[in-house]
Amino acid sequence: MEGIKESFILAKSKSKTGKITVLDMQKSLDKIFGENYAEAIDNSDTIVVKIDEKYYEVDSKGNVAEGRTLASDPNAGDITKGGTCTGTQANPYRIECIEDLVKLSMLGNNNGTKNYKYYLLTKDLDFNSIFSYANYRTKYSYDEEKKAYIPDDTSQTTIKELCTTGQGFIPISLTYGNDGSPAFHGIFYGKEQREIKNIYINRSGVAALFGAGSNATIKNITIDGTIISTSGSAAGFVGTGWGTTIQNCINKAKIVSKTSCAAGIRITGGTGKIINCINVGDVVSESNCAAGICYVVIDIDKCRNSGTIKGKSGAFGIAYSRYGGDKGTIKNCINTGTILCTGTGSVGGLTYSNDANNKIYNCYNVGTLKQENSATPRIARYKWG
Repeated sequence: MEGIKESFILAKSKSKTGKITVLDMQKSLDKIFGENYAEAIDNSDTIVVKIDEKYYEVDSKGNVAEGRTLASDPNAGDITKGGTCTGTQANPYRIECIEDLVKLSMLGNNNGTKNYKYYLLTKDLDFNSIFSYANYRTKYSYDEEKKAYIPDDTSQTTIKELCTTGQGFIPISLTYGNDGSPAFHGIFYGKEQREIKNIYINRSGVAALFGAGSNATIKNITIDGTIISTSGSAAGFVGTGWGTTIQNCINKAKIVSKTSCAAGIRITGGTGKIINCINVGDVVSESNCAAGICYVVIDIDKCRNSGTIKGKSGAFGIAYSRYGGDKGTIKNCINTGTILCTGTGSVGGLTYSNDANNKIYNCYNVGTLKQENSATPRIARYKWG
C-alpha cells in the first residue's frame, strides 16, 4: 500500500539512528493518512500497520506485505476445539495458536496431561508475532496456585506481553515423578516439521519447553529463541524425561543455566531415546556441565551438534555422564561445534567416558575442543568412536 510506504520513508528520514520505532511510524501515519485512521503495532522485527481491520506487515527495508486479517479461532485456549477433538491418534487435540500452547502449559502444570493423549501442532507459531495469537491483546494474568497464565479481564497485561517478557512462557509440566504424575504423558508432534519461534523462558527452576515427561514422545518440532534458568537446569525440549523419546527435533534456541547443567535437547531422567535430533543453538552452563544433545547418556542415535557448547565444569558435544552413570549408547552421531570449558573440567567432542555402561559406535568429532583456565587441559580421549 503506497501510503504505508510513504509513511515508512518519512519516518526513516526523521530518524537519527536509521531505526524506526512504532512511535515514529505512528507519527508518520498520522501525517499521511490523518489521525486515528491507521495504527502502528510493534511486531518484534517488523511493524504492523492496521487499516480497516487489515494488517500490513512492514519489514526493516520498508517492504509492505499483502494485507491480511488475524487468524480467527473461536476456540482459542481450548485444545479440544469446542469438543470436536478427543486426543486420540485419529483425532488429536490441536495446538493452533499461542493461546492453545499456554493452555497446554496450564494443563501440564495441574496434572491435566497424565492420561496418554495426542497433541498436534498444526502450524508454525511465533511468540513475537501478533499473527500467531488469536487475539494478542487478550488480558491474562499469572496464577501462582496453578503456576500458569489464565485469562483475566481485570489484568493490565496481554498474553503476548506475558509470554515475551519477565519469566516468559511457563514450561509444560514443571515437576515429575517416575509414575508419570504430574509429568507430561502423551505425544506432542507435528505431522510435518513445525517450528515454535522466539520462545522466551527466563525463570528459576527447570527451563525447557517441557519441564518433565514420563513415557512421552516429542517429535517433528523445531524451536528457536532463548531459554534461561537462573537456579536450575535448562534444555531445549525436556528437563527430566523418564522413558521419554525425542525424535526429529531441532533446537536453535540459546540455552543458559546460571547454576546447574544445560543441554540442547534434554537434561536427564534415566531411560529414554533421542533419535535424529540436531542442536545448532549455543548451550551455556555458567557453573556446571553443558552438552549439545543430552546431559546424561541415554540411547542417542543419529544426532548432531553444531552449536557452541560452553560449560564451567565440563563441556561435551553430545552428552555427559560421570563414570558409572545411567546405561546408554551413543551411535551414528557427530559433533562439528566448538566445545569450550571455561573452568578446570573436561572437554569432549562426544562424551566424558566410554565405560562399561556407556558405549559409543560409529561417531566422530570434527569440532574444536578448548579449555580456557587450566595449565593442564583435560581433553577427554573419547573424542570419536
